[in-house]
Amino acid sequence: MRSLGMLGVLSLCWSCSGTDDTGGVGGGVSVGGTGGNAAGAGQGGSGLGGTTGGSGGTGGGIITSGGTGGGVPTEVVSSLELERVWYIASQGQNSLIDFNQSPPVVTCGPPVGESDGFEGTGVFTDPKNGTLLFYTDGRKVFHGGTNQLLANGDALSGDASATEPALIAPKYGSDDKEFYIFTNSTNVSAPSTISYSVMDLSQGPNGTVTTKNQQLFNGNPGEGLDVLPHPDGKSFWILAYDSAANIQSYVVNDQGVSATPVVSPTGIAGQVKRGAINHTLDYDTIVMAINFGGANGAIATASFDRQTGMISNVKQHLTGDVGYHASFSPDGSKLYFVRGSEGWYGQAYQFDIPSSAEHLFGGTKMAAAKLAPNGKVYWASNSSQYLGVIDNPDALGAAAGFTEQGLSLQGCTSGFGLPNQTASYLQYLPEVPK
Repeated sequence: MRSLGMLGVLSLCWSCSGTDDTGGVGGGVSVGGTGGNAAGAGQGGSGLGGTTGGSGGTGGGIITSGGTGGGVPTEVVSSLELERVWYIASQGQNSLIDFNQSPPVVTCGPPVGESDGFEGTGVFTDPKNGTLLFYTDGRKVFHGGTNQLLANGDALSGDASATEPALIAPKYGSDDKEFYIFTNSTNVSAPSTISYSVMDLSQGPNGTVTTKNQQLFNGNPGEGLDVLPHPDGKSFWILAYDSAANIQSYVVNDQGVSATPVVSPTGIAGQVKRGAINHTLDYDTIVMAINFGGANGAIATASFDRQTGMISNVKQHLTGDVGYHASFSPDGSKLYFVRGSEGWYGQAYQFDIPSSAEHLFGGTKMAAAKLAPNGKVYWASNSSQYLGVIDNPDALGAAAGFTEQGLSLQGCTSGFGLPNQTASYLQYLPEVPK
């Protein structure tokens, strides 16, 4: 069995709460797992409990060792295993980056599927073996094995110029045959829509889009779209803006996609133009990147209750020419973002949440940043033939190790975006290999 890499295995406490970092009685955060490092790790839990077994941890969302209680397993493969191959969309210069290999292997141009997107994308890999199942720019969706368009897989409602135009997640109870594509039609201005489609792998040689562009919301969702698992193991939440004032959470379960969202106030006012929503590896904290136009933007964090879909404890950290995108470090203590041109065409920065220290790395034409399965953060740089790289994203300042031309795209170019974060209902993720 292949190595799961630095961030390949996490141990999830599905029904815990709290913020202590002592493991069994507080959870902590472990992003190490097999072959990795446990940054800020606790001591693990004694199980989830059940009718028999241990009493389980009472702390945070990720613990360092599994339990012995009955019911759902406490150790699962990280959702980063759903993102082991990335699709980079750049209008005719598209590429795939395979993180199943070290160093990652880039495929530039054909046979990679071509579409007209040039910002964010969505990908989904099989967590058991890293095989790419689908990839999309929100406009077209391609089969990961054949690189062919799915039947009826064009004219999806995502926008070619959205920060987070799409994400892919499995449909509960479909036996790995059906998957959702959620799309965001925003390109700066409202009104725009959040919609979903359904793909069926069992229909046709490359699969078929069987349900298409079913509208969930019409208003001001900005360009952000995120997915987070429900602690019941079989449901997940889709998150989007309803202007800057609210976060909407739509539950998706065995009954389908709920049309009625849970709405949480953010305390931030204004119409979202560019923006993103991303989350920590333990799924319990989100970052909201919002740009209102020009040098008027904000980056804030909030706690996310995966049981109710509500956010709370909103803290605004950054303002000014930011708000296109922001991503967390593996341990959740750092944010990676850009200052300049609404946060999408400028210089790379790190923000340390505990100290509120801001560190400039530099670079030019930098845009979205994203944590990869190998534990590094990669940075899109528009029209460049390279991605920027942060080698040690948990480290503070210069110790993080920024390289502007860190990963060659082998002759292809980067757009402004990278793949959106991917997640699923927790039972979809396999248990840790023994």
